[in-house]
Amino acid sequence: MSITFKKLTAFAIVGLLTIGVVVPNASLAGGKGKTRSSSQGGNSNSSSNNSSALQGNGGALQGDVISKLKKGHDAVQGAVDIGQGLPSKFKKRGINQGQGQGDGQGQSQGGGQIQGGNLINNLNGLGQQDNKKKLNPRQGGLINNQGQGQGQGQGQGQGQAAGNLQRQLGSGAPAFDLSKAIKVGKNGKKEGAESSSARVNLGTFSDQLKNKKFETLINTDAGRKLKIADQYKLAIKGDVARQLGLAAALRNGGNGVQGMVARSFVKEHQGCFYAGAGCFKDVCWMPKWNKWVDWCWWDECHDWCDPRPEFCHPVHCDPCGAWVFWHCPKWTLLPHHCGTWVDCPPVHIDVGMDLQLLAVRFVDGGHPDKQLGVRLRAWVRNNSPVRLKVPFNVVMVASNGPEIGPGSPSAGIRIPMMEPGQIIPVDIRLPFEASVMNVTPDGHHVPFTHLTTIVDAEREVVEVFEENNGAILDRRDILPVDPAAFAAEAEAAPVGTALNIAGEGFGPEPGQVLVMVGGLSYQAVIEGWYDLGVRIQVPSLPLAGPVDAQVVIVRKDGAAANPVLVKLVPAAPGPLPQAQPMP
Repeated sequence: MSITFKKLTAFAIVGLLTIGVVVPNASLAGGKGKTRSSSQGGNSNSSSNNSSALQGNGGALQGDVISKLKKGHDAVQGAVDIGQGLPSKFKKRGINQGQGQGDGQGQSQGGGQIQGGNLINNLNGLGQQDNKKKLNPRQGGLINNQGQGQGQGQGQGQGQAAGNLQRQLGSGAPAFDLSKAIKVGKNGKKEGAESSSARVNLGTFSDQLKNKKFETLINTDAGRKLKIADQYKLAIKGDVARQLGLAAALRNGGNGVQGMVARSFVKEHQGCFYAGAGCFKDVCWMPKWNKWVDWCWWDECHDWCDPRPEFCHPVHCDPCGAWVFWHCPKWTLLPHHCGTWVDCPPVHIDVGMDLQLLAVRFVDGGHPDKQLGVRLRAWVRNNSPVRLKVPFNVVMVASNGPEIGPGSPSAGIRIPMMEPGQIIPVDIRLPFEASVMNVTPDGHHVPFTHLTTIVDAEREVVEVFEENNGAILDRRDILPVDPAAFAAEAEAAPVGTALNIAGEGFGPEPGQVLVMVGGLSYQAVIEGWYDLGVRIQVPSLPLAGPVDAQVVIVRKDGAAANPVLVKLVPAAPGPLPQAQPMP
């Protein structure tokens, strides 16, 4: 299922143009800021509406302003306040306007990055700028920066965001012992000191939403743009992406959400034909099987870290025996192509039994390195007025067309019983054969084209209506499950280090990862991405002490996962690359 580099040449070019490549230490691409800069070894006054890295009380505020990209070529960098102060006033939309005055003065050498298409250019220093060479935002290019000057800035600190950060990183902030931090194993098993486990148990996602724990995130510029308030409100029942029609933009050729991707991304991934949801590209980058991918590959999720609504908690069932082929009836069509479990009208059965298939979604696309097929989730409802005590099978069959026959790749599970009116989601992983059963004219083995799902596949339950027991779906019409972030591998992480986050529904293509700190939103550099996990580099913030951060994974179509709480701690002593807050 892997594709050689030669075969991927055209795809790689397109992919890089689409997602961009960034130096891992970067945290924010360019912006709309306007900066006045004069720094030739002397003083520098900067006025910016898109700036600043941050530091707590008693620490140095370090930062470079990445100013305007004028039609992809005029890059000017100015110094920001680097004294012992706080960021300038952050007004509505998270914009920094003003000249910030610190309580002291300092010096800074630039180290920011600018995203201009597929090349990220490191501006090594403040001072004289040589912008004779242009940066084409579509084709990449070069920016020469010959400045080696140092800027000294002054300004006045005020604003709610700065105040929040100062309170979190005040002079009395205790140090955090990383050796006592919780480590999270596969499937949510806690490892390490249990003494700090209380800070992980923050209640269910709906509890946190009700208690307004996400208001800061919702009211950021990024939160408003992504309509996170609407997404989280719908997430109480689930099926968010379908209700908001988020996949439509990708189906129509749109690029979707684009984040910061590390230069090492391509080396750690391989081009594969994707066997999952059809709203994504047929060929995607898939991480090679390694330690972090293995950790993210959860078979189940422990309750303490499961943010999914009740209707989306898959029920663990034993696998069933091989399906015995029989000619199925003509199934009734599922609503919205692949169905839904949200606000489904009830089916009233006065006498007898009736089972119904409500919906089908992709969970992940499998993995060729381990010969793992795709995993899907099906929702089944018992329309009967009484408990169903007869066990029955739910089976999925892959095919290259709407017709199935003996020998088609299939898999299934056995449900032992169901309460009246109960809705049960179950997960089924198809054999890897289904991911390579089709062949293109040029000889590539590609995934199946159609999926048949059958409830009560062995006809063990006597039903009054069987036509609602199954569906034949075009693979391209099956949506992915909503993104859900289960847990970070570590409770605490030093800034500038790698962090793994497990979950589901992230999609095969890099989206965006937001890190919320002190009311400011930063982008994390993406080192790895897959349906079930994301590996990021924590933004290099010059922190004076430990601080809580919310990490939000945003899928390519704009669907946002629940925030994951991570405690960020200062890095080891030494020079820090700069992280820029999002506008």
